[in-house]
Amino acid sequence: MIQGHPAYTALGGLTVVAAGTKKFLRFVNQAEWIEAAELDSENTKIWGEDKWDFTGRDDISDIRFTLSYKVAGSDVFSAYSKLGVEDLEFGVRVWNKETRRRTWHRGTLALTKDKVLEAKFDSNLDLQLTLAKFSGQIEIQPLVVSKADVLTDHNRLVPIRRGSILGWSDPIVIDLDKTYTGIGAIFEIRWKSFSEDPVLTDSFFSAAWSSNPVLYLNEDHEELKTVLMSEATRGPAARLRDVVNSLVAHQVVSSALTAALAEIFQLSKNQDPSAILENLSPQNEAVLRQWGWMLCQRSEVTRLDDIVADLVEEIESPMGEIIVDAMVVRIQQEFRTEKAVLNLVGEIAGGQDVK
Repeated sequence: MIQGHPAYTALGGLTVVAAGTKKFLRFVNQAEWIEAAELDSENTKIWGEDKWDFTGRDDISDIRFTLSYKVAGSDVFSAYSKLGVEDLEFGVRVWNKETRRRTWHRGTLALTKDKVLEAKFDSNLDLQLTLAKFSGQIEIQPLVVSKADVLTDHNRLVPIRRGSILGWSDPIVIDLDKTYTGIGAIFEIRWKSFSEDPVLTDSFFSAAWSSNPVLYLNEDHEELKTVLMSEATRGPAARLRDVVNSLVAHQVVSSALTAALAEIFQLSKNQDPSAILENLSPQNEAVLRQWGWMLCQRSEVTRLDDIVADLVEEIESPMGEIIVDAMVVRIQQEFRTEKAVLNLVGEIAGGQDVK
């Protein structure tokens, strides 16, 4: 993933055109392509906004897609003076880390009468994605690059060489055999701007519950995004990232478990555990499957039916108030909060990491 804006680019981020983005899949031994919009709810869950999860889906053989983006061309052309659309190329860079395969696939780029650059890509023309030929994770990175031998950014007086990246959008990540841990076990994580939503003022993350829960992180703070996207294993960025991740996990998981517990409390007034299990909302069922053990008297309880039965018993017990106390401690243990905080303190104080 590209982080930050290189000093030489006046183009930067590309805006997704939702109407021009379509996704299709083909099942094993089937010739027909099926558009994502026509799939049932179980298969629709595959497609996130920028993460497509095919983990365990051996019944799907191929996928294809179209992508569409736009960006105002006026600032770009004024910055690069004589630059024309013929000096630019749009395409996607496909990277499969496990096979160490990196390829470039061209799309199309056009300038409208309104001086808007329109970028489009159709995988059916230049990119065959037969899932069996890949493993792990596929990253599809949309890019606009320079085709001119030499350009000059007259605003910054910086020379730009052929092949320099001038614009991009967040990559699409295709997971083929991902093991989910932490809050990623339930949430798809996306970046979005909070600046135009008054409800999200003064916050840096927000959870949206639906059939595909999403955790939004505020991309208006470039420094925060740089830290959270860091892959470092040591140093200040790694320590700060771990603490922020723990902070987010605490709030999200505790809120989710509290909501799930509240629903069980309501249902338990006139239903037995088996009936409660059948009537739980999908989001609370998912939360309890992943983290319900944190609410139970015995932390080794993992089956959903056992978790529900245990919680009903706790609710009816005079000691029911200990549920929340246990949850707070177990969340800290699960997300290694103490270690993350002490490592950051040690980094600031010049000390050593906690083992």
